[in-house]
Amino acid sequence: MKKIIIFTSSRADYGILKNLIFDLKKKNFFTIKIYVGAGHYKKTKKNNSTVHEILKDKLKIDFRVKNVLKKTKSLDILNFISNSVKEYSEVLNSEKPELVILLGDRYETFAFAISAFFLNIQIAHLHGGEVTQGSYDDSLRHSISKFSDYHFVTHRTHKKRLIQLGENKKNILLVGSLGVQNVNLHIKQNKNKLFYRHNIPIDKKTILATFHPETKSILNYEKQIKIFLSAIKKMNNYFFIFTNTNMDTEGDYFLSKIINFCKKNKNSILINSLGSDLYFDFAKNVDLVIGNSSSGLIEIPYCKTPTLNIGNRQKGRPIASSVFNCKLNTNEIIKFTNKTLLKRKINYKNIYTMQNTKEKITNQIVKIIREKRKTIKRFNDIKF
Repeated sequence: MKKIIIFTSSRADYGILKNLIFDLKKKNFFTIKIYVGAGHYKKTKKNNSTVHEILKDKLKIDFRVKNVLKKTKSLDILNFISNSVKEYSEVLNSEKPELVILLGDRYETFAFAISAFFLNIQIAHLHGGEVTQGSYDDSLRHSISKFSDYHFVTHRTHKKRLIQLGENKKNILLVGSLGVQNVNLHIKQNKNKLFYRHNIPIDKKTILATFHPETKSILNYEKQIKIFLSAIKKMNNYFFIFTNTNMDTEGDYFLSKIINFCKKNKNSILINSLGSDLYFDFAKNVDLVIGNSSSGLIEIPYCKTPTLNIGNRQKGRPIASSVFNCKLNTNEIIKFTNKTLLKRKINYKNIYTMQNTKEKITNQIVKIIREKRKTIKRFNDIKF
């Protein structure tokens, strides 16, 4: 039977991919195998690994990464990419899948794409064509798109951008966001019960905070997290629920600062491994989401919660009218947080939503495998 390998680098993409994985597994035309990346196995003093989320969903983990990133300095990440290419290549060469499915822009995913490309294995890529000017992910995402044969994009702008990159428009399918579809399927929890369970006060405005390093910034990493936490410290009339940082350069440094901050400030808490379900529970019940995560722009508007997007990490993405931008500056963050929370009427129209996103992707994957597509990819010039 034909074989498809789906790679999940961390909790970030697994939460988006999991409903698609279940949908694909219902098909009897091919076998789905899951390769679990290093982000799922990373542990800190405060947090356990997130691989348990996959096991909780009763999905079989077919391949477990051996190369685990212990530190997030630039050279550590470069060595990790190098070792990962070797590890992924050995598995892919042995398994010889018809197709691999990748999502997003992580360097772990980039290493997987390199491995599949040089072994002449077809790649289906989700979330290509997007722009995030404030991070390395921007270049990695475009590189993964150039390695890929098929594309599932979230917005018409992203489709145009892939065509601009020379991709065949016949292989680019505009499907909307899987994450938004997942939000729509998620049932809102009772706020009182949720907050009580996690020792969060019910009588304060609550803010869900996710802040990752801007890996392409004129500000150094120490300055970035210092500015963000300085603003939060001055807003002690609100309660902040922090999520984990990711495995970006200096992500460990950011997390250590957040852990220490929460220990010293009673109006803040870091919850271990939120996972997609708990993340949406909070997103639908808090008063505001702040930080620089892509979820604040893509999924959160569908939770009917406003977003304060800070800095340049997500600069370049189309944004909904419920997303408000502000500079990475202490006074600006305070001013815009207060201003956003005081807004009475906010339009929550989501620009990344389309009908039957996962079903469209599943049907197209089935079509690709059935038709045994295997053509030499060429660069498609734009006619000026």
